[in-house]
Amino acid sequence: MTSYRAFANRLVELQVLTEERAAAALAGIATWCPSLDEEIEPGAAPVDSFGIGVLIPDKVDDREEGYRTLFDEAAACSGGSVVIDDVELIEIEDGDEYLHFRRNGRSIWWEVDHRATRSVDVQTFGDFIGDLAPDDGREFFLLDSGEGYYGWHLLLTPGQADALREEFDLPLSEHGSGGIEGPQLSTAPDTHEWYVEWDRYYMNDESRRFLDMWITGMDEALELWRGDHLPDGFPFDFTPESLHALEQLVLDGYAAPDAVERPGDEFIEGAIRYMGETAVRSWPSRWAFEYGKSETDSRIKALVVRANTPDNLYNEVPPLSILKTVTDKREQGLLHDLMDNVAYVRLGLARDEHGSSPGIQVDQATSASRAHPIGDTGMPIGTVHQTWQTEVPDVYWPKSARVEVVTGQVVVSSRRKLDVLDATTGAPRWHYYEVPPSDSTEACRGSAGFRR
Repeated sequence: MTSYRAFANRLVELQVLTEERAAAALAGIATWCPSLDEEIEPGAAPVDSFGIGVLIPDKVDDREEGYRTLFDEAAACSGGSVVIDDVELIEIEDGDEYLHFRRNGRSIWWEVDHRATRSVDVQTFGDFIGDLAPDDGREFFLLDSGEGYYGWHLLLTPGQADALREEFDLPLSEHGSGGIEGPQLSTAPDTHEWYVEWDRYYMNDESRRFLDMWITGMDEALELWRGDHLPDGFPFDFTPESLHALEQLVLDGYAAPDAVERPGDEFIEGAIRYMGETAVRSWPSRWAFEYGKSETDSRIKALVVRANTPDNLYNEVPPLSILKTVTDKREQGLLHDLMDNVAYVRLGLARDEHGSSPGIQVDQATSASRAHPIGDTGMPIGTVHQTWQTEVPDVYWPKSARVEVVTGQVVVSSRRKLDVLDATTGAPRWHYYEVPPSDSTEACRGSAGFRR
């Protein structure tokens, strides 16, 4: 048997709580409990009154707010060492939902599946709650209620969990959540340098040396390739459009995928360099390797270009494999489309280091001349009446859609779509759309088109 006061004192002794936090919790309990020394049954310790855990509810009024509340409670348990912000629940075009947030600046994505109208994804939250734990040895331990992940998750060290389990008969899980996956890096989260450091952490020495040799002297190697192998007039400007010219050279010189893999082929090596540098200079990405992660697998598998995106949105393109696909399928524009996949990761939510998303942007005209008086150009004085209203279907990620009036037309832009409407009548003028490519850099292409 124990009491509220005894439980609080033991939490202080175990260094689960400071004396100040324990005193504040007891003061709150005293407002409704007749006596802090009243005995309570074993296994019924009032963890809800001491702020040492997170309660995953079975229902919420608003999912996004529900997640924010859970994250706030988890951060509070850490004592300030974990800061969580930018919480956003995003539904993409195929109906899948992702939860995005930043933990101490690092962008994290959870794929979530809501099985009921007013619920959070309890399974995903329980599986990945370790992402919310501080980097000090504490983990979240489930206070088992017999209902899966529903219930309390207490932030404790393994030793503290053992003591509470044994002394107070708390049904805590045998194993904690672990901490956030991946190494603790020295560079600022989600910067180009951070992603490069992440790659190098997992590479073996052979891979690091090879990648360093590949990147060192890149400009000189490309200039030599240009002089030895490229015709006059080749648009050597590292723009995505220049890949069309490179594709034609590849198709003219190589009849089948096997020909691309000839050892020591200087043209193919230069083409790989040019393709990768075009991607790195055009989109937030970096040179890397598709490498073996086990200690026994030390082989360098393939040079790749990886998008600078969180691991849950992981995407990469292998230039050599793309060249083989191009010479196999022999479809015009395929080289450009497959390389373009590095810019549009699986969700089309690739973020640069400032957090912006790629998408269709509307040009805005500016002028240095004096603006007309507002009275000459604004709406007439009086009651505003609605003259037309229309639906714009299939706007991907509505939260990011932009609506602007440009030269007498209403322009609605979103990630892969542009609708232009007559500002007077609302009648559609024209429409631009893109069909997102699939995950595979080997098999699928995106497509685009106009409709008037």
